[in-house]
Amino acid sequence: MPMKNQNYGYFGLAIASLITIILWMLAKPAINYIWASPFRSAGQLAGLLGIVFLTAQYLLATRLTAIERQFGGLDRAYKAHRLLGTVGFLLILYHPFFLAVNALPSLKEASTYFIFGDEFAYNLGITALYAYLVLLVVTMFLKLPYHIWKKTHIWMGAPFLLAVWHVAIIGSDVGRYLPLRIWIFSLCAIGTASFLYRRFLYGRFSPHAEFSIEHLEQKNDIVEVYLKPTAQNYFFLPGQFAFVAFHNAKISTEKHPFSFSSAPQEPLVRLSIKQSGDYTKKLSNLTVGDSATLYGPHGMFGRFSMESPNQPQLWIAGGIGVTPFLSLLRYYANQGKSPSIFFIYATRTKEDAPYLTEIQEYKEKLGDKLKFFHYSSADMGVITAEKIKRMNGGFANTRILLCGPQGMMESLREQFTADGVHPRSIYFEDFSFFS
Repeated sequence: MPMKNQNYGYFGLAIASLITIILWMLAKPAINYIWASPFRSAGQLAGLLGIVFLTAQYLLATRLTAIERQFGGLDRAYKAHRLLGTVGFLLILYHPFFLAVNALPSLKEASTYFIFGDEFAYNLGITALYAYLVLLVVTMFLKLPYHIWKKTHIWMGAPFLLAVWHVAIIGSDVGRYLPLRIWIFSLCAIGTASFLYRRFLYGRFSPHAEFSIEHLEQKNDIVEVYLKPTAQNYFFLPGQFAFVAFHNAKISTEKHPFSFSSAPQEPLVRLSIKQSGDYTKKLSNLTVGDSATLYGPHGMFGRFSMESPNQPQLWIAGGIGVTPFLSLLRYYANQGKSPSIFFIYATRTKEDAPYLTEIQEYKEKLGDKLKFFHYSSADMGVITAEKIKRMNGGFANTRILLCGPQGMMESLREQFTADGVHPRSIYFEDFSFFS
């Protein structure tokens, strides 16, 4: 379960880009053809690299576990998805721009890259360009309700299909040089298959399981949902999460990410969900017997803890961020052994910490392996690395796991690294990228 492969995804992208550049150069009759028309060369290369980046973007959107691991977690894969999509679009935009600059001073020829005309292949490229531009503005710059944003975002692959068609029929180096043609068409096939899978087949063929609600419990503003698998046992690693769709007439069937707060191989799967938004507040309408579909599992939070059982660990939970830690504690308690853990559960007040009693039960089972401290921000102020250092004596050779509000995790990570902790010794997952 090594975490060392979390940058392999970017390395693979760099290799794919390098292969594209080399094959494009080999497609030229001579190297001086590149320097003779630098703007045309820049436009051609931008278009080809745009295909590489957009293919990677659509591949990342599949949520395949093998892809997720290459980036160190699904949240990091989502960040890469957004980054590659932005870079890919800019490259697609630069493609006609540089070709148009190359055509100057002939305005008529330059306009053929942006204005519809008689050439079908050109019109396909122009349509793809403008479709990308419209969808990019709608999905990234307009504040739309989530359900509307999602409906527009799922069609981001349509312009790619037009771009693929454009590449297939336009007269270019791709058509003239067989190795480049095989390479680019292979990328186009991967990108197209990824889009079609995510758009039409994900719900049926992605890893998922059906459950029924066995029990419901309310703890303050947290609803606990106990789920029983309807077919076979459901396997996940402690600390992971799933995208959940509840099937209730009063609740949307949109998939939302929730962490498991139970351990693997228990009869029931527990989700502890804070009712803080429009969707989660409607979960009060859930009833025993309702069904739910869980897609996944995803995440590498527990792996970060489990892969180094002999290394001291510092866990910091903020509010509902306690859920993956509950999963890990239950797992270690069931195993009867665990790493040496210093666990801080931070809430505003003691009344906002409904899992204190449960954690104390795990402490009794794990003994000296678990040191636990409840941090009340109302009494002690904002939690900082310096205050934590005074509690546990330092961070030398310590793995740090964070889960809680995004601002808290980012701030503590900066403070820990400023104190000398290596960034690879700190792990958290950013759920804001799943909405």
